[in-house]
Amino acid sequence: MLKANLSQNNQQYVSWQEKEKIFILKNRNNFVCPNCSKKVSFVNSKLKIKHFRHYVKSNCETEPETQHHINMKLFLINKLQLSKEQVEVNLKFARPDIYLKNRKIAIEVQNSKITKEEFLMRTERYTSNNIHVLWIFHYSLLKKNISALLKIAHELYFGR
Repeated sequence: MLKANLSQNNQQYVSWQEKEKIFILKNRNNFVCPNCSKKVSFVNSKLKIKHFRHYVKSNCETEPETQHHINMKLFLINKLQLSKEQVEVNLKFARPDIYLKNRKIAIEVQNSKITKEEFLMRTERYTSNNIHVLWIFHYSLLKKNISALLKIAHELYFGR
């Protein structure tokens, strides 16, 4: 995850902003997950994108993210010049990778396999809350023959 809260005051910090990096490094053991409030650690890797992760496997609804997923999300954050208020927003019924509140658009970056049922259920949750959802699939999924899922996504938006 790219955001975490400081345990003392619940203030939110993001891993991708260089100006927050020094503070995060000094307080690296004092962050909690914004979703479940369990402790998270800051991963300050030179090989991977800096991010927060749970210390141990937890029952948090926040799914572990692959490096590809984080890369895709960070690419969108930078290209769209998003603020931390638009990333990993907890909407109670879902936590999209990106949420554009003023336009009511959720952007879901999908890097791992997803079942047709899960895809439809998550899309229906957004739709029933009057939120448009844009699914962005990693190219590696396209190689794994998910054409049926793409066809469903295409049909959901009436071919648009």
